[in-house]
Amino acid sequence: MINIISISLGGLIFIFSIICFARVFKMAEIKKLGLWWLVLIALIILFFLGYVGLDFFVMTEGETVNYPMLIGQIFLTCSMVVLITSVLIYLVVRQVMGKSRALDKAKKNLEAYNKNLEKLVVQRTGKLEQVHRRAIGREKEIQRLKDHFIFVAAHELRAPVNAIGWLLEMLYEDEEIQRLSPEKLEMLQDLEANKKRLVALAEDLLNVARIEYGAFKIEPKKINLITTINQSLCEMRLVAKRLKVKMIFKPAQKTLVVWADPERVKEMMMNLLNNGIKYNKTNGTVTVSVSKKNKYIEVSVKDTGIGLAPEEMKRLFDRFYRAENKYTRNITGTGLGLYITKQMAGLMKGKIWAQSPGHDQGTTVTFTLPVTKPS
Repeated sequence: MINIISISLGGLIFIFSIICFARVFKMAEIKKLGLWWLVLIALIILFFLGYVGLDFFVMTEGETVNYPMLIGQIFLTCSMVVLITSVLIYLVVRQVMGKSRALDKAKKNLEAYNKNLEKLVVQRTGKLEQVHRRAIGREKEIQRLKDHFIFVAAHELRAPVNAIGWLLEMLYEDEEIQRLSPEKLEMLQDLEANKKRLVALAEDLLNVARIEYGAFKIEPKKINLITTINQSLCEMRLVAKRLKVKMIFKPAQKTLVVWADPERVKEMMMNLLNNGIKYNKTNGTVTVSVSKKNKYIEVSVKDTGIGLAPEEMKRLFDRFYRAENKYTRNITGTGLGLYITKQMAGLMKGKIWAQSPGHDQGTTVTFTLPVTKPS
């Protein structure tokens, strides 16, 4: 009776254990169950052999083995072991699978969020690109209109300026002009000076417009750079004398050949000399020097003037830029000279740059020109 109860109870426990294992299989989503069944059978055989060995070991001599009782005990014990093992595995797997499902759910939510975020980024990026393209288009259109306005304004400005010049020439040729008082003659001289400023402004505006439209003509050829520099110095001598600035140029040789447009080089030199004189101090100096560097000739114009701050140096060659400080407040200018000079240097395959230690320490502007025709 006890054997039947043991076997029956062991069978029930074993069936319950199998149910626990099946539940574990389902929770763990294990499709290949063969390995788990082998583990289960191996546990049963292991405990069976252990129990049988133990039972035979403790038997005394002469005792007869009650096999039904032994089988019942073994079956009941193995069932209990399997039950405890399966319950422990079930609890562990349940906890692990709970966290695993939470992680899977979080992963799916994160993937969905990433997809939505990617779509949103693509949409926003597309909109930003459209806005950027429209902004660039508007900027180009504004720049085109500005360049066109400068070109038209410069052309329209030349006609009345030329008329003023002709009228002044006619006045100077009239003998009665010489009878005017010194004050009135000085007024005519001021008018002549302002006329020249307007002519220079109109020419600068036209040059800027030509550069922007790609119509700025450069006709390079072999020229003697020393001659061109001397011509520029000669034309600026009166201005330098009036502002009490001394110009120095002592070349080591009389001939220095470069491949450049002589008129454009002269314009460049006039711009740099004019700035060196205009932004200088009383009794200051402007020193011109030339040197050969590989396949280029370097021309430097160094002044002892007001100098420039580092933040001003960054924009020195920008169009219409003029440094605004206490040193330049009373000095007139358009902010186009250095911009045009830089463009000329580039069109002749040269470079230009400026250096200044700071305010009140002067400025040195250097440009290069090729010795031979660039390939």
